[in-house]
Amino acid sequence: MRKYITKASERIGVESTSRDGKRAQVVSYSTCENFIIRFCDGKEMKLKNWRYFIEGNFNYEKHFKAPRNREERIGEKKIMNNGLTAEVIEYRGSHDMDILFEDGEKRTGVSWRDFCIGNIAHPTIHGGNVSQNELVLRFYLESLGFVRIPQRSKRSDRVGLEGKELDLYNDKLKIAIEYDGEYSHTKNKDDEGKNKIVEKLGIKLYRFREPGCSGVSGRNYILEDSRFMSASLECCLKSFVRDVLKKDDKFINFEKDKRTIKEYVSNNKRATIHLYEKKKMNNGMVAEIIKMSSCRNITVQFEDGEIVYHKCYQSFVKGNISHPKDTSLAKKNQRLNIRKQMKNGISD
Repeated sequence: MRKYITKASERIGVESTSRDGKRAQVVSYSTCENFIIRFCDGKEMKLKNWRYFIEGNFNYEKHFKAPRNREERIGEKKIMNNGLTAEVIEYRGSHDMDILFEDGEKRTGVSWRDFCIGNIAHPTIHGGNVSQNELVLRFYLESLGFVRIPQRSKRSDRVGLEGKELDLYNDKLKIAIEYDGEYSHTKNKDDEGKNKIVEKLGIKLYRFREPGCSGVSGRNYILEDSRFMSASLECCLKSFVRDVLKKDDKFINFEKDKRTIKEYVSNNKRATIHLYEKKKMNNGMVAEIIKMSSCRNITVQFEDGEIVYHKCYQSFVKGNISHPKDTSLAKKNQRLNIRKQMKNGISD
């Protein structure tokens, strides 16, 4: 009859040989799914299956050798969903990499899969996804001249915000709006700091705050709940439009606009870090990003007012966005009647 080892002390010191011929013995044992073995060269490995150890179904080389494609992946660059380019600077495994963002910030311990799909958040630029209720405010107030001021953007510097963001801002009225979610506004230190900055600039800041937020001074609309498109949010928004902007609030109707709002939220849920960035395209014209749903879906406006939709940020950086009138027919008309002397000396 087979004798089963049941005590932890009896399993310490048990030896086995790996698939690649390396002898190892158990040096620490908690359970059959949590124990440590040590090889003859002193290296240790944690195992989670006692039967696999006894049968030798473990591999020394596979565990300790350098990743096969380490050199290939170091230096790899991709644009993350927040619009910033990131580069792999260290690769220890598919679930343990270090990356460096284009602004010099570093993230450690990220996975190769998240890197490939652009799903790695910036360590200091928060808000990879914009709050849904913030987008509801933007849906109604964009038509009244309110725009988003992204964090660390050129527009933020022009306004004088010292790199701070504003969820919505009307430059003519000098009125700003912040939507404060209870998840990220439990401490009011940053909120009070932003209040002081905008006060010095002569900007009136109004905050729509969820009930779980900490107390903060200023002009606040305290919501009764944090649900998407809540009746409390609609009531506060109408009050703001009516009392502050002195406008008719009848155009605000969550129930009537429910479908349109959800489509708007779906198309604009990503952060807009590069919003209003300008660059000269290869055709010599300056273009500006006026909408950024993601790094693969931006809307660009040329200096003459022409707009191009559904372009990627990488093409914008390289200047590879064509003007909408740069069609083959337009180029053909431009080249008609052009005269040039050929190498044989005859003008044609």
